[in-house]
Amino acid sequence: MLTTQNTRDDFAGLPCTIAVLPVGAVEQHGHHLPVGTDILLAQSVAERLAERLDAYLLPPLAITSSIEHRKAKGTIYLRADTLALVIRDIVASLRDSGFDRLILANFHGGNWILKPTIRQLNRDFPDFRAILLQPDLPAAQLAAIFEHPAGDVHGGEFETSLMLHLHPQHVRPMPAGAETEKSFPPQPYLDYFDTTELTRHGHWGWPEAASAEKGRRAMDELVANALRTIEDIEAMARKISAPAPGEVKLRQLTSGDVPFATELNAIVGWNQTDKDWRGYLEFEPEGCFVAELGGRPVGTATTISYGDRVGWIGMVLVRPEGRRSGIGTRLLRHAIDYLQRRGTVCIKLDATPMGKKVYVPLGFADEYEVTRYEGTALADVAKPDPALQPFGPADVTAVAAFDRTAFGASREAVLQSMIRRNPEFCHVAREGSKIRGYVIAREGRQAVQLGPWLADDPATAEQLMRAVFHRVGGRRIFVDVPNPNSAGCALVEKYGFAVQRGFTRMHLGENLNPGSPSDVYGTSGAEKG
Repeated sequence: MLTTQNTRDDFAGLPCTIAVLPVGAVEQHGHHLPVGTDILLAQSVAERLAERLDAYLLPPLAITSSIEHRKAKGTIYLRADTLALVIRDIVASLRDSGFDRLILANFHGGNWILKPTIRQLNRDFPDFRAILLQPDLPAAQLAAIFEHPAGDVHGGEFETSLMLHLHPQHVRPMPAGAETEKSFPPQPYLDYFDTTELTRHGHWGWPEAASAEKGRRAMDELVANALRTIEDIEAMARKISAPAPGEVKLRQLTSGDVPFATELNAIVGWNQTDKDWRGYLEFEPEGCFVAELGGRPVGTATTISYGDRVGWIGMVLVRPEGRRSGIGTRLLRHAIDYLQRRGTVCIKLDATPMGKKVYVPLGFADEYEVTRYEGTALADVAKPDPALQPFGPADVTAVAAFDRTAFGASREAVLQSMIRRNPEFCHVAREGSKIRGYVIAREGRQAVQLGPWLADDPATAEQLMRAVFHRVGGRRIFVDVPNPNSAGCALVEKYGFAVQRGFTRMHLGENLNPGSPSDVYGTSGAEKG
């Protein structure tokens, strides 16, 4: 999840194309709730959605259409047509910077203008989708949770329960007599009269029936319903836009496709370079694929076969105009089929939160979490300890044997290729003839990628990391640390590295060779394991 506390580099380094906008209101909510109630509730829903969708959480749109509360001091509102223009400008700015989805988590029923605005935007910008989520629950869910499922319009049992659950410190007791108002006019009267004219105390419902437990249940349902709505809309879009089977062609990726693949890689903000793509072709020339739509390349997928024990899938990427049309899933299935035809027992990948939703229905199961850290290499680090030696071709067989125990399969050919990229960044730690650890680092599009990085103990791991720092002092570093290696997480944090994002390592098939992730201080990247 991204927020306004992230930097430009953070946004450039993550393939995030979804933004979530909390839409609230500044308006009176009776004697017991603050004028910012709708802002607080919209933020609570939006935060949960952004976290689940791995999206950009925008600051709340606080001042909106609250003209029906205009005579209550503290209320601030925009004209409805002004609000529509604000939403339109937000969509335009998101499109300009590479986003293609906006989820509006609205929590104010008076923002009626949002519905026609969204309808128009989705016609005006066919490459962008705006999705409006309203602060409602279906009648059956309301009846299952609340004593007053009908007629509870404003500051009543529903909103007060949510506030008691989420922000109890902001809920005040009702003054004597304020709770006696039980007869309210029809809600459509708000088109003709102000709330202060229709109710004596500003609320419209039964706040005295509220409870934190009701609020908890309601919030759970609101978030679950919102995620289902988003997925239903996206599923319909995929169905409508899905190309005919004959329009999409899958073929092997060749060296001639590297410029396209590198451009696609840059679109999503990943760290790989053209040398990485040429490496994938070296590792598995028959297992790298391109999807073509109408004769033009639109997507990629790569595989690596580590013998028959483990296979890896990575770089499942699709150009923006081809997304959400099933092309990525076809590439993924094609990659799975390729590895299974080679007799691969267990297929693995590192999934982003959004990608995980695609992998689970195909049978992938969680193995453990991996955290990408970002930091800056220390400058002026002393030369490496004499026990550390340059990692050269003569070391590959011995290092691969050491690596096999931790990784779970032999990747000797991949290690041989990787040390040729930036040999000055590669080191081996020995104690006599015994391998105690090694590190490989390489130049990336945005940062130096540290890994694979394995060691018997944290002290050796630290020596290897500092050896890389000696070569790249002051430069930006990415490293992916398996969460089971708590010592690895602590080590990079000791040097000021911060969490950038997370992955879930997943597997398809029986995981007979899990390796020892507690010895892995840095993976070789999400696409290689």
